[in-house]
Amino acid sequence: MDRSASYPTGLAHNDLTQGADLHSLIQANPAIHPNALVADSLGERDGATSGADSLPRDASVPAFAPDLFNTEEYARLHAARFGGIGVRSEHIRPGRDTPDGVFQAMQIRPGVFASPGRGPYGGFDVSDDMDEAELADFVATTETKLRSAGAQQVELVMPPFCYGPHSGPRCLAVLCRSGYRVTRQELNQAIVVTEASLAERGNYENRKRLNKAARAGLSVRHMDAIDYQAAYGVILENRLKKGRSLSMSWQDVQAMIVAFPQQVYMFGAQLEDRTIAAAICLAVNRRVLYVYAWGECEGAESVSPVSSIAAYVYKFAQQHGFALLDLGTSSVDGIVNPGLVRFKRSLGATTSLKLWMGKSLG
Repeated sequence: MDRSASYPTGLAHNDLTQGADLHSLIQANPAIHPNALVADSLGERDGATSGADSLPRDASVPAFAPDLFNTEEYARLHAARFGGIGVRSEHIRPGRDTPDGVFQAMQIRPGVFASPGRGPYGGFDVSDDMDEAELADFVATTETKLRSAGAQQVELVMPPFCYGPHSGPRCLAVLCRSGYRVTRQELNQAIVVTEASLAERGNYENRKRLNKAARAGLSVRHMDAIDYQAAYGVILENRLKKGRSLSMSWQDVQAMIVAFPQQVYMFGAQLEDRTIAAAICLAVNRRVLYVYAWGECEGAESVSPVSSIAAYVYKFAQQHGFALLDLGTSSVDGIVNPGLVRFKRSLGATTSLKLWMGKSLG
């Protein structure tokens, strides 16, 4: 089954009044609790995160659920940016009433639909046991829906290959046979979560940084809602200092926390009662914790607080059953940032590809 959708805007930006206090919003709604554990409704991935693609689905394998950026709730949250024009396609097998594959895209320009319209990745999000013939049929029926909605071009961002070492290349092969072409590629780095600590996983330089921070009295904690805006400010300051920006404004982050209270986490490093570094993380599914952004205040470099945050977030991932800590891309438009690659490697990260693809539907 496939369907075209004009998404209602859901929680729009005007639902968060100018200067709204996130802590007050959360206090007013007991269902919103940023410190809650990861919800059981979050989906699984394959390979390094949930097992081989070819395994048949049985009672021991959780039902398919799309990743955060492929949920209807996420599309509704951002629909207003794109005039509410989008397509959501679902693959449902005969005899079943729930999908085992989803695709959603928003119209970002007249005739051009992107998956996701906003977010780190989208694409065809399918169950581990969907074979290549089913996936090819799903791609074809989705393209029919896109054309019906006026699409002349479709663009998609695939999740990093580390999310699905088997399904990623398989999906790439099906898309290439269906006429899609790679339009951009980036290096992505992630850490497979094991029982070892990050100090043990990383190299000597990282252990030196962690020891120096500990001697200086640096502490890291999972932050309370009342401190979130200050933490965001630290990260924004770090990005602006480097001539870069954040893809989400503070108001965007507020909206994400309210819409997905069990999937947004913020961490802070403190020295002498001052937050000098912070990180924003998203539980994109039950097995993957994604570092959306992190950074430190100017002048805090001497104690390398981001290394300490990385160690704390990794321990958090261990305690809450995540199998992969995604540190994000280390290149821009294919140009690698050598210093960033070295830093993430020092933490124990390995490298995989993240691909952008496109196809003309004319």
